[in-house]
Amino acid sequence: MRADIRLAEGSELSLLFTDDAAMRSINRTWRGIDKPTNVLSFPGPDAKAGSFGPALGDIVLAAETVRREAGEGGITFDAHLAHLI
Repeated sequence: MRADIRLAEGSELSLLFTDDAAMRSINRTWRGIDKPTNVLSFPGPDAKAGSFGPALGDIVLAAETVRREAGEGGITFDAHLAHLI
């Protein structure tokens, strides 16, 4: 992290784990792409005076897709999940 960026005290990041069907719907609504994806992110408000928070944003993850991709890549689910987040 850059040294000049500060997080507001009590900052939060929302994580939503869902299935491919729900992710497909979210992806279609927000990106116009009618298929599931592994991860979508929705940033919080822009930083003011170099400080972010308290709402940092939302990350939506499709557990089914993440698990499949991990298997295809020969890595653990946890390692792929950490990479995406």
